Amino acid sequence: MCINRQLSIIGICTGVAAIAYTGYVHYKSNKTGHLIADSIDNVSKDIDVVISDIVIEEAVKVAVEREVNKAVKEISYQINNNVSRDIKKEVKSVVDAAYADIRKSVSKEVSVDVANLDIDKLKADVKEEAKEIVLSKFNGNLDSMLQDFNQNLTNVSRIYTSIAETMTKKPSETVFKIGG
Repeated sequence: MCINRQLSIIGICTGVAAIAYTGYVHYKSNKTGHLIADSIDNVSKDIDVVISDIVIEEAVKVAVEREVNKAVKEISYQINNNVSRDIKKEVKSVVDAAYADIRKSVSKEVSVDVANLDIDKLKADVKEEAKEIVLSKFNGNLDSMLQDFNQNLTNVSRIYTSIAETMTKKPSETVFKIGG
């Protein structure tokens, strides 16, 4: 069908819709009162509506472009969703297929490694590591205890030195104050 014929059909449909709408408005106005209907009839008798073919063609062109853009957006949205869903399905199926193969090989390799473990060497390594950890903690505690002991020894030494100085002073040098 050529574009002019399509435009003509659309123009005719628009005219029929306008006539139907006018009839509807006329029916409603009769229902609400004859005064309004009479004034509409009087006004509509004096007005001739002439729509040029260029205006109709432009209106149809704009409407067609709008509908085409709307349809293209909807189709691209659907295509995007379908492609995304298909890619997700494909990735999942490939991962699922690879998982079974990888699981078998990893399980086999881990089983071989566990079977080849030297339990006695592992026990010795664990004991040695535990011994080192305990010694480092114990040394840290010993260092703290030695520091505390040296501090206490210094304090005791000062006390004895003070007592010795007090006892070796001459009686006239010793002054005792009681009260304030």
